[in-house]
Amino acid sequence: MTEADGTEEEKKKEETGEQQDEGQKDEKTAGETAGGGDSEFNDRELARLLLVMEESLSGLLNQAVMESFSGPLQSMLDGFTKESVNNRREIRDLMVRHGWFKPEPAKKSEFEKLLQEYKNSAPPVL
Repeated sequence: MTEADGTEEEKKKEETGEQQDEGQKDEKTAGETAGGGDSEFNDRELARLLLVMEESLSGLLNQAVMESFSGPLQSMLDGFTKESVNNRREIRDLMVRHGWFKPEPAKKSEFEKLLQEYKNSAPPVL
């Protein structure tokens, strides 16, 4: 190996190192955007995702309870459903405490309007 070959290899290593550094910078920037930048944003999104997952799980568990034939299985699924409802409540409370979710009570006039609208309607037929 000649001195020129050694120099060329060193240049290639330097260029590759620079490219790797740029790649690492890109990965770091992407990581900061996705996970490390604004922790409040990430926590809020995680809480929202958990809430959606718990709501979905609760619906699936309710369906499973209705379709189960075994008493012990139904009891077990009921327990899971209650736990899921409690988890949803805790996640919502957490979101309210952090100001990520701001429930507002219905206005009395809107509530009364809905009551009047559905007062004489028949219940849904199943």
